[in-house]
Amino acid sequence: MPEIKKHLLDDPFSYELLVFYLKQGREIEFKYDGVEYFISHESKGRAVWQGKIQLSDFFYINSDDEKQLTLLLNTIKIENKSLKTIFQNHKAFIGTIF
Repeated sequence: MPEIKKHLLDDPFSYELLVFYLKQGREIEFKYDGVEYFISHESKGRAVWQGKIQLSDFFYINSDDEKQLTLLLNTIKIENKSLKTIFQNHKAFIGTIF
């Protein structure tokens, strides 16, 4: 489990923390390259959004399957970069965790 500390708005967001919150079923707002994004969690599954524009298909996360989660985060892209790469390189910044 990643070290959980009090995070401030616009702190860099690590990949480990992203995975931790996704496994908990959280919804996540974050900024990347000055643009706000949202990872939703609803009855259809999860999806990545930029405002009202859906950027990914709906997907489900099996919190016990690290390979499946890694594959998903490698597949979903923003500006031709995978979510995994964006978060591993600390290029995403915290918005709100629901």
